[in-house]
Amino acid sequence: MHWHGWTQHRQRGSHRTWYSPAGYRIVVQPEYSMAKGYQVRQFLKQYDKEAANEKE
Repeated sequence: MHWHGWTQHRQRGSHRTWYSPAGYRIVVQPEYSMAKGYQVRQFLKQYDKEAANEKE
């Protein structure tokens, strides 16, 4: 996520809160755990949306 411009602002317990360049928030498990399917879909959907906005 960091490679795509997302930043980690805080961590609560074992979950990490990431923010997209546009301010969208997503909570995921630590890097050595597997993300849930819905979390991957959320990230990809938002990433595609922001990438499309950059092209405009």
